[in-house]
Amino acid sequence: MSDIPEPDVPTSDPSPRPRQSSLLGRLTGMFVSPGEVFDETLQLPASHANWVAPIVLSLIVGVVFVLVMFSQPRILQKIQEQQEAALDQQVEAGKLTEAQRDQALEGMKTFVQPGFLKVAGSLGVLFVTFLMFFGITFALWILAQMIWKTPFAFLQGMQVVGLAWMINILGGLVSMLLMVLTSRPEATLSPALLLSDFNPMSTVHACLGALNVFAFWFFGVLSLGLSRLTRQPWAKAAIWVFGAWIILKFVPIVLFTSMSRLG
Repeated sequence: MSDIPEPDVPTSDPSPRPRQSSLLGRLTGMFVSPGEVFDETLQLPASHANWVAPIVLSLIVGVVFVLVMFSQPRILQKIQEQQEAALDQQVEAGKLTEAQRDQALEGMKTFVQPGFLKVAGSLGVLFVTFLMFFGITFALWILAQMIWKTPFAFLQGMQVVGLAWMINILGGLVSMLLMVLTSRPEATLSPALLLSDFNPMSTVHACLGALNVFAFWFFGVLSLGLSRLTRQPWAKAAIWVFGAWIILKFVPIVLFTSMSRLG
């Protein structure tokens, strides 16, 4: 009796497919469980939506922020008062004469018009957002590629930075609310909020303003994403990320405010 071949029985894949949440679920999940969002995202095929959606939201919030800020008469007055105070310091230091001060103030009035500030500010939001997004992504990619020797696809890095960007969007909304409530253009969730007379030309004041709670949150989450991309400990990623932030954020502040005092 000849052997009769048994029919092939399809076997199921023993490895379960990773759960795929909706885009909205991934974006909102960054506020409560970023590690789970990163784990899910990096197991699935890369999707441009993971970075395009946050950047578009960021641009919308940024432009609305600019339009709201420069529609507040008290904020425009505050900006003009800060400019006058800075020029007065130059006069007191003997670096400007009264006539030069008045001439400079007259020239500044052209640039403190609401229409000009809204257009220039909106264009600035567009430029700075894309510069920061691709700059941060490229820096993380270079770090992993050249130094840690744990390369990842550039699109994967864009996904991580884009998803972490949701923290910046929330920070922008909170800053806009604080700005409207306090009529202070520099209002952020930082120690500078406690200062009664913020001086942007003061090194201490400017550094306190940079210590934004949302900046710590963003770079902490970004460090988590980098650790997931490279399979490095979070602490190691955080040292590099926060170290770069301190150098690129606070060194320019110190240099700029010091040079302003020197004239």
